Amino acid sequence: MKEKVTRKRYGLEFKNAAVSKAKQSGNVSAAARDLGLDPGLLHTWMRGSQKAQSRGMTLEQAKAEQEEIQRLKRENARLKEELEVIKKATAYFSQSQLKKSTPG
Repeated sequence: MKEKVTRKRYGLEFKNAAVSKAKQSGNVSAAARDLGLDPGLLHTWMRGSQKAQSRGMTLEQAKAEQEEIQRLKRENARLKEELEVIKKATAYFSQSQLKKSTPG
């Protein structure tokens, strides 16, 4: 039986510390190796940190903003579905009203 592989999750404090260490050392690969990380992962965290800083935000604020955007996208999709159901119901009931009111 295969074991379920779970990805290791790192907290924001650890990410910030890792990014700081990489910036101070100037060598991302060495910093990643010292921390037991994949260099690509540390590069990703550094890009995220740079994006956040360029927008005047911390990494935590940028993450919170991304989570809010995702929540709003899900809500928007749900509301669109509800609107489609309402439109179909309105059309259905309008048709039945027309049949009842039409002489014939």
